[in-house]
Amino acid sequence: MGGWVLANWAFEHSAGLGAIERSLALNPNSSLAWMHCGWLHGFANRPGPATDAFERSIRLSPLDPVRWGADGGLGFAHLLAGGYQEAIEWADRALHAHPKATFICGCKAAACGYLGRGDEARECIRRLSEFIPGFATITGFRTAWERFCSPGALDIYIDGLRKAGLPDG
Repeated sequence: MGGWVLANWAFEHSAGLGAIERSLALNPNSSLAWMHCGWLHGFANRPGPATDAFERSIRLSPLDPVRWGADGGLGFAHLLAGGYQEAIEWADRALHAHPKATFICGCKAAACGYLGRGDEARECIRRLSEFIPGFATITGFRTAWERFCSPGALDIYIDGLRKAGLPDG
């Protein structure tokens, strides 16, 4: 958890990932650590290691009540890798368990945008607008996530949201 805090509150991404990887060397059976490891790899635009970490998290604890985080992370990893259909499928699993997961809902909208699935993309954008009014814009997403995501990962995400019809605002 210390690594996750370093990465997401102090914005020390490398130090946070290093701490998580050291903890996994000591205890490779922590589903939660693997999930956090996956998110940090995803935020760094490394979909392969992210996918591996999320899949390991799920294998270690398939009935975990926060599994939606690993499912949503797989959606994000597939989005980064260009697997848009898989991104939608994993995002749907996560959103079924946690309907207000904003980043994951945005991930689904982006994947729908890349696939030209306008109706589904617009439904995701409508949901995003309900979650956090005024936040569901390209500017809002970029501002909210630019400290978490590498420029490459954020550009993939934002480009999909733009294709999905999210207003620039």
